[in-house]
Amino acid sequence: MLKKEDIKYLLNSESEFIHYLPVTSKESQFINEQTIVANRLQCDSYARRRHRDPAQQELADWMRFSSKDAEKYRDGLTTASMEIEGFSGWVVRNFYSKDNVMKKDFRETGLDKIKQEVSQSAGWLLITSKDNSVATLLETGKRMQRLFLKVREKSIAIHPMTQILEEASTRQTLNQSIGISENIQFILRSGYLKNYPSPVSLCRPVDWFIRK
Repeated sequence: MLKKEDIKYLLNSESEFIHYLPVTSKESQFINEQTIVANRLQCDSYARRRHRDPAQQELADWMRFSSKDAEKYRDGLTTASMEIEGFSGWVVRNFYSKDNVMKKDFRETGLDKIKQEVSQSAGWLLITSKDNSVATLLETGKRMQRLFLKVREKSIAIHPMTQILEEASTRQTLNQSIGISENIQFILRSGYLKNYPSPVSLCRPVDWFIRK
C-alpha cells in the first residue's frame, strides 16, 4: 500500500481527477480481477474463437524480437524492455518472430505474467476526466505526464494497464463497480521499487518524423 504522505503528494491539487485504490480495498481487487478477464479476452484460445485476434496481432506488430528489427524500427517492445535477459533473451532475439506471438503458448505465458503483476502491487491509480473533448483529453494526458514525473521522487513505479477500457464487456461495469462517475482514461498499477532500472526504450532519430 502506498504511504499516506506519498498519496497526498501525488494527488496534491488534482484529487478531483486522480484516484488511489489501495490494494486492500474491494475496488482494487475488482480491478485486479477485471484486468485478468480483459487480458484473457484479448489473448486466449477462447478469444480467438470470438475473433479477437486483432488485439494480439497489434501486439505482434509492436514486437522487436531481433536486434536487426530493433535497429531498423527504433520503437516497439524489445527483449530488454520486457526484461527478458541472459540466455532466455538470446533465445528470443534469435529464434522468435511475430508468428510466435499468435501461438497459444505465448498467449498463455503472457496471461500468467499479467496474473503475477496484478498480485504484486500497492494498489491502482486511476485518472479521470469530466468529458471526452479534445481539449480535455489533452489536459488529461498532461496530468498523467506530471504524475509520471512525481512518482520518481518517491521511488514509486506506475504501470499503465488499460485493457479493461479496451473491452466492452469489462468497460461497461467499471464505473459502477468502483464508485467513480467520471470518464476513466488511465488505469495505472502502482508500487514501490528499490532502484529504477536504466532506460532501455528505443528512440527514433528526430529527422525520421520531423519535416524541415
